[in-house]
Amino acid sequence: MKKQFLSLLTLSMLSATISLSADAPAAPSNAVPAQPITTVSPRCSNQRSFDLWADFLWWSANFNLPTSFTFGQTQKFFTSGNFNVTDQDISLHIKRPPASWDPGVRLGMGWNTGYDNWDVQGFWTYFYNDTELNLKSSEGEIFTSFKKERSKLRLRYNCADAELGKQYFVSSHFYIRPFTGIHAVWLSQHDSLHLKESINNQTQFDQPVDVKLDLDLWGVGPRIGFNSNWGDFKGFTLVGNISASMLYGKSLAKANIDIKSINPSQNPAFLDKTSTEVHARDKEYWELIPTLQMLLGVSYGCCFNKERSQFRVSAGWETNFLWEAANLIVVERAISMQGLTLDFRFDF
Repeated sequence: MKKQFLSLLTLSMLSATISLSADAPAAPSNAVPAQPITTVSPRCSNQRSFDLWADFLWWSANFNLPTSFTFGQTQKFFTSGNFNVTDQDISLHIKRPPASWDPGVRLGMGWNTGYDNWDVQGFWTYFYNDTELNLKSSEGEIFTSFKKERSKLRLRYNCADAELGKQYFVSSHFYIRPFTGIHAVWLSQHDSLHLKESINNQTQFDQPVDVKLDLDLWGVGPRIGFNSNWGDFKGFTLVGNISASMLYGKSLAKANIDIKSINPSQNPAFLDKTSTEVHARDKEYWELIPTLQMLLGVSYGCCFNKERSQFRVSAGWETNFLWEAANLIVVERAISMQGLTLDFRFDF
């Protein structure tokens, strides 16, 4: 009896479900399917598109080659009881070159595959920066032994990137694109110091010293990060990008010191000039070089050509760090480059 009751209950529920399904109105044949959420700066109606972009960079660099320092000394004499006391104050001031701003460029292109919002991108970045530092004895003894110094620093930076990314349209006001790829860097630094008017020189003739320091490195490794757009106000959005990489490559540090001595000779009409050179070369070795890149800015995009193309312009502050770069003399510290990045992008 119990089994029969359960069978009848099951049949009645099934028949009710079938009748409700039959009574439900059929979907019209011309119904519009649900549209996917679009990004705040959409690629318009063209899903299979190419990108071309160019960035103007106005950056400054912080060098990790040795900077100069001045040495100051003051003395005070006074009497305390039966003692003559000398109070000596020694000060050491680190001197770094002033910030110098120079232009750079970044060129790239990409392809949106049209398959599940996957895209591939490739780009190249070039930046050249130089600065100069001039010190005089009025600021203290330079390197404890000289009255004047002229230092010129130069940095040349090249990098190439290849990315594979996927776009996620979380909402109409938030878009994120995680990516991974390969990051390659070539970087060189050069510091040329000219020291003159030695304090310890007992003659009336100058004994200048020239010091040249060089650091060259290259590396390649994996890179990971994401791009994001936040908000939407009549085409304007907030842009935030961050990425990190771990490069594996070679570095080489070199130093050359040229000491010139000019002294009177036995013949008063001539001078004796001697030059002594000291070379130091660090052996090339492999190392890991962590890097970090960040950008925060604003962007504006618009569609045209019957919404098949898009133009976008962005402006932001970008910062790049490279750690563990080899150095001959001082404790290693990060090389950094930072400044304004203007991006002009065309999708078609």
